[in-house]
Amino acid sequence: MAENPYQAPQANLVDRSAPNAQEVVFAGFWVRVLATLIDGVLLLAIMVPIMMVFVDFDALEAGESAGFGWDILSNLAMAAVYVLFWHYKQATPGKMALRLRIVDADSLQPVSVGRLALRYVGYFPAYMLFAIGVIWTAFDGRKQGWHDKMANTVVVRDL
Repeated sequence: MAENPYQAPQANLVDRSAPNAQEVVFAGFWVRVLATLIDGVLLLAIMVPIMMVFVDFDALEAGESAGFGWDILSNLAMAAVYVLFWHYKQATPGKMALRLRIVDADSLQPVSVGRLALRYVGYFPAYMLFAIGVIWTAFDGRKQGWHDKMANTVVVRDL
């Protein structure tokens, strides 16, 4: 039977004729929240001992800041850790535990370091207005947050 010319166009993200072709499953909002919580616990376990060595807690109790240098250094270190995990493992430890991967939205292949850095920077506007850019993943058809859209990435589940 001939194709219906009035049918909506269909997009195949996976070549189903290829051997061992699998269905693409985008990671939803709640599983990504759980991965973020796992990452947060691990990050605290690493950062608290480092802070114990480098931060003057007496100054903090007196109402002083930990220091502008500490803020910049800790944020750059965290950004580097996230981008390097995304580059070498396609996931953070929380995503790995839940069998999630960050891939290119079009080819489903690994993503360049530059685009992963852009994805990290994309978290800032995504969280700025009541985290609407992150909550967006719950309603988007491909489960992309604003940071994913900026970098043209998707998070997929390995089945």
